[in-house]
Amino acid sequence: MNIMSPKKAISVLMEAEKNPLLFATDEFIKARMKLPVLTNLFIEMGPNCNLKCFHCASDCGTDKKGLPNPEIVNKVLEQAKTSIRSVCLTDGEPLREENREVIEVVAKYSNNFFTNTVSNGTFAKTLNDTINWFSFLKNKGIDYSKKNSSLCISFGKPYNVPTQNYKNIAIAAKEVFPELDMATFLAYRFINFGDGKDTINRVNEIIKIIEDLHGKRRKEYISANQHRVNVHIYPKKGKTIKIGLMDCVPIGRAERLRTYSEIFDKWFPKKELSPDDLYMTYKDGEGIILLNNGDVSLCDGFGKFNRNFSYGNINSKPLEEITLDIVKDKFFQAYTLGGVPFIYYVAKQINPNFKMIGRTRYHVIREITSDENMISGIRRYLDKNFLGNYKKFASSIDTNPRRKC
Repeated sequence: MNIMSPKKAISVLMEAEKNPLLFATDEFIKARMKLPVLTNLFIEMGPNCNLKCFHCASDCGTDKKGLPNPEIVNKVLEQAKTSIRSVCLTDGEPLREENREVIEVVAKYSNNFFTNTVSNGTFAKTLNDTINWFSFLKNKGIDYSKKNSSLCISFGKPYNVPTQNYKNIAIAAKEVFPELDMATFLAYRFINFGDGKDTINRVNEIIKIIEDLHGKRRKEYISANQHRVNVHIYPKKGKTIKIGLMDCVPIGRAERLRTYSEIFDKWFPKKELSPDDLYMTYKDGEGIILLNNGDVSLCDGFGKFNRNFSYGNINSKPLEEITLDIVKDKFFQAYTLGGVPFIYYVAKQINPNFKMIGRTRYHVIREITSDENMISGIRRYLDKNFLGNYKKFASSIDTNPRRKC
């Protein structure tokens, strides 16, 4: 029997992203079905947040109500020990007093998962504040020296966070974890708005902070793929530290930004989208998100599904039952195998007049997951001949290499 290893499966899927002709092959289908699903858990740390960033995809802010409940988070993490591989704290600032009790709960289970905390850096107003936060995390169990946790600092123009905060983070990290290679736990994510000079200045500020503190081994290196650019920094000792530069995606609050409409029109032109305009990725189907009310939904890393698209609430149904319902769901299977393009394709088979005027795949999936009749129709349609419908879709998509949304 020819058994495909997970490593081989990922290789096949990555090759298919470069060569869409492979999407319709049995090897691609076998590879995609080989990979585990729903292994990443995202925990909503808002929607209330201490900032109201104009790029926020989840529309979090100081005017929003809702924070994670420690009891709900504890219940999920207790039940997730055998199925979840990583936990990400996002959608609202985690490192603030309002969420300290939830952080303690997450820390209690941190040996069971890889834990990634996404922060806007406001917790580091003073060096003393920053040292206290790092010491708190270390003492409670989120100990970066164990290499099972990471901290991602999001920065850029929309945050309006002083450079001194980032300097405090670098200094405090070195003080609380003196023997630790900074690159093993700390990463930076820059949100780009097309302001060239501002982008260069802000990235150079982070580079200078790191090099002043850790020295410089050699010149920075820049790499790029699709919508992301990585700046590689080489400290005198240790591994490479990366700053990931990402274009702001016009969803959430950013959809309403007239000031940046010219930039969005250039990056993601608003038009009638078709399945050919959207991209497939083998990471679709990896994540679920726990909302602050206990609902569990699908998540692609940004939490872009409609908030009401829930598979169950952790207060009334165990996580194992919820995930089993998801895995058996034809809608989810279609999303896992063919991503948003396949979902959109099926929607158009059900209703040829269905069309989406938007900029990205996120507009499509949000629209579809807000329509219960459409979701039910997709499930019924796929029940008849799931793989046959997928192969028909994969054989029909545009294979011309171009930037897709």
